[in-house]
Amino acid sequence: MQDEICRCLTSGAGGGIVLAYLQSLGRVENMTKAVISVTGLDATGIIAKVATKLSELNINILDITQTILGGYFTMMMVVDLDGAHMTFADIDAALQPVRDDLQMTIHMQRMDIFDAMHRV
Repeated sequence: MQDEICRCLTSGAGGGIVLAYLQSLGRVENMTKAVISVTGLDATGIIAKVATKLSELNINILDITQTILGGYFTMMMVVDLDGAHMTFADIDAALQPVRDDLQMTIHMQRMDIFDAMHRV
């Protein structure tokens, strides 16, 4: 349920409304970070392809963890979006070719909203 709420809150125009509301409450500490999750069938080069795309976008990986569970790859990253000089939506769109190439789910959400959702 929380994942569905996060997805709704961070997608489209609604993400901006929620972000503005959180800013008005003084709950946004660092708007430049995001959480990226990558899930799907394990294959060679997943980390390399995702990291390469992030590097091309000038996005710094601050923290990363990954595991393989029964043939399924799962990775979580905390990234710094400061260097990208793109909108959140443009960054998410730039990840689409990687999603298509890897045939994996790559979900990105703002760290401030991620944190706020886990405080509820």
